[in-house]
Amino acid sequence: MGSWRGSWRGSWRGSWRVLPAWALPGLLLLLSGPWGSSLGSSFELWTEPEVLVVEHGGSLRLTLRATCNDSAGSGGMETANSKRVVSDRPGEVELELFNVTEGRPVQVYYTCGGRRERRDVRLVIYHVPERPELAEVPPLAAGQPWELLCAVAGAAPVRNLTVRLRRGRRVLSARSFEGAGAGPGRVRVSHGLTAAAQDDGQNVTCEAQLDLSPFGPNISVTSEPRTLRVRDPSSPLLVPVLVAVLGGVSVLCVLGVSYGIYHCKTKKQEYRLRKLQRRRLEGGTRR
Repeated sequence: MGSWRGSWRGSWRGSWRVLPAWALPGLLLLLSGPWGSSLGSSFELWTEPEVLVVEHGGSLRLTLRATCNDSAGSGGMETANSKRVVSDRPGEVELELFNVTEGRPVQVYYTCGGRRERRDVRLVIYHVPERPELAEVPPLAAGQPWELLCAVAGAAPVRNLTVRLRRGRRVLSARSFEGAGAGPGRVRVSHGLTAAAQDDGQNVTCEAQLDLSPFGPNISVTSEPRTLRVRDPSSPLLVPVLVAVLGGVSVLCVLGVSYGIYHCKTKKQEYRLRKLQRRRLEGGTRR
């Protein structure tokens, strides 16, 4: 008994060459077994896809893979969302999340040869943005400044959102929201422009793009177009649009098309107004 202990101590202090011959077959069997690959070292564990992206309330599947040959190996995940195991094979487990509303990371795990490995997997829950609301643009005079206004609601994560204002195909402005929260929100963007004669008849649009690539969809929603009406201010045209009686006094309201402003005159001033309009149309300069 003492000689065995001495020989064993010697094997640790010395080299493997002094290991008793009777112990070698058992050692080879241990290293060649299915647990040998994980003995003394960890195994690899990953998911496909690497990042989980799902619409709020939706479902998705992921595959858990491990470099493990242990036929008794098994895996799963821990999450606050509803889940189930679709299939479980050595080194591969297919999982499903459904009715997803909780966006905290999912923890997956796999047990191989008595060793358990864990990984946190990022989970992104998105909301499709509502159709952007682009404020109306009144008739403008060439050279007149105007601020375009657009609002986008319901998008999430807002940090993945980009809002673009376009005139025709040209991008006037593009704004992103890096650093914003993960929940849905409402954002507003604006852009100042100066009307030009060549802008008359062009459409202005607002686009909301939620880009979740490469692991999720790239969603784009565009507002209803607003058509620009631009006139030369050197030839204003006054067009009667409303006649009303206010407090017993007849009032004529006209629209200055080139300026987008309403002008109201009393009935007594109507004659002078029409006379001024006629002179402008005829190019007269008399007052």
